[in-house]
Amino acid sequence: MNEVLKGHVVALISETQVALDIGDEAGVEIGMRFAILRPEPEEIRVPGGDEVLDTLLVARTVVKVVHVRPKISVAQTFRVSKSSSIFSAFAVADKSRPETLRSDSKFVASQLAERDSKVKIGDPVIQYTEGDFPGIVADF
Repeated sequence: MNEVLKGHVVALISETQVALDIGDEAGVEIGMRFAILRPEPEEIRVPGGDEVLDTLLVARTVVKVVHVRPKISVAQTFRVSKSSSIFSAFAVADKSRPETLRSDSKFVASQLAERDSKVKIGDPVIQYTEGDFPGIVADF
């Protein structure tokens, strides 16, 4: 089995793209998926007690590599949200929207400031394979 690749977010390129500090030299290839994690895993404790039952990796989002250089790679969001309102069945236009890195629905800008992003520079990333990320992924 191949070693799981790990790195960090080093730049917010746009509201859908990030740069990672791992690239071709580390074995990154176009199409690989990475989970952008919270800095610390979530500890699941006994209610009212101190015993830790387990820890869960929580991803802020998941991204797919679209460009690889020797020392860095560029990855972008790929999940799509479909409208789920009671009136969506009657809508003429498709109400699906791609996931962005914004922490809310502010005006779309070409460059995303870190303060407006749910992803932060320095956030750890971990490669995952086959299907969905095995931890928890935050909704968007």
